Amino acid sequence: MQACASRSRGIYAGERALRPDEIMMLDGVRVTTPVRTAIDLASLRGGAQALAVVESFMRSHNISRFDLQTQLVRHRGRRGVIQARRVVAHASPLSESPGESWTKWFIIEAALPQPQQQVELRLPAWGLLRLDFAYPALKVAVEYDGEAYHGPDRRSHDQDRREALERAGWLVIVVRKQDLTAAGRAGWISRLQDVLAQRMPLHRRTFPPKIPREQ
Repeated sequence: MQACASRSRGIYAGERALRPDEIMMLDGVRVTTPVRTAIDLASLRGGAQALAVVESFMRSHNISRFDLQTQLVRHRGRRGVIQARRVVAHASPLSESPGESWTKWFIIEAALPQPQQQVELRLPAWGLLRLDFAYPALKVAVEYDGEAYHGPDRRSHDQDRREALERAGWLVIVVRKQDLTAAGRAGWISRLQDVLAQRMPLHRRTFPPKIPREQ
């Protein structure tokens, strides 16, 4: 795709070679299909944004990873396709919000093992609960607390739930919106790396050793 001039501020214009099966009608307007649109955005946006967009399309339009990989075949050599391939390799409809997608991307970017998503767990003193991200064998969880579902009215419930997890031997790392910035994510990524290193058998560690911070 080649960028071209646009007179409308805030609009990125470009030219694309489209096949007939990549075009559909929506309310009388010709648009690209969800699969093609997802790949276009995955190629243009930064990694975290791209993953959030692709996973949103997967949830909203019932798109599978196979659908995306099939679409990627014809984009060989296109600008941004390397990023798109990487995004698709990690994409899943299980992410329930952009914040969860960003959290997962930063774990991957840190070269840490990719956790399982939406892990259901039953605690004797609590009942059934679900973890956003988890390493079940290590009893380590990472949860993204978005503002929509984890506001002040949920604070007491969240605290009780996490205390129940801790009593069962789990360690929970909580990520919030401000923790997704470059400065904010350094802290919880470092803590996650430390916890995984402590709980994971030495011969199974596949991520790089932690680099000490300069004093």
